[in-house]
Amino acid sequence: MNKNSCDVGIAITTYLRKDMVCKLVDRIRELTRSDYKIVVCDDGSLDGTKEELQKKRYYRLRRKEQRNSLE
Repeated sequence: MNKNSCDVGIAITTYLRKDMVCKLVDRIRELTRSDYKIVVCDDGSLDGTKEELQKKRYYRLRRKEQRNSLE
């Protein structure tokens, strides 16, 4: 299977939940399926979420950032 194709898309929204979202991404990576992509939508977290997700360097993981909707 081409690494750019997938059957399952997983969308995760987060705001100031660095530890939780990183643990969730790690758990998803442990799945036996291999045909998925993960998209993390970060609502402007200031707790280091961006940096932690960048460290993962996992080709199935995409990160989308937006300014906090409360600002």
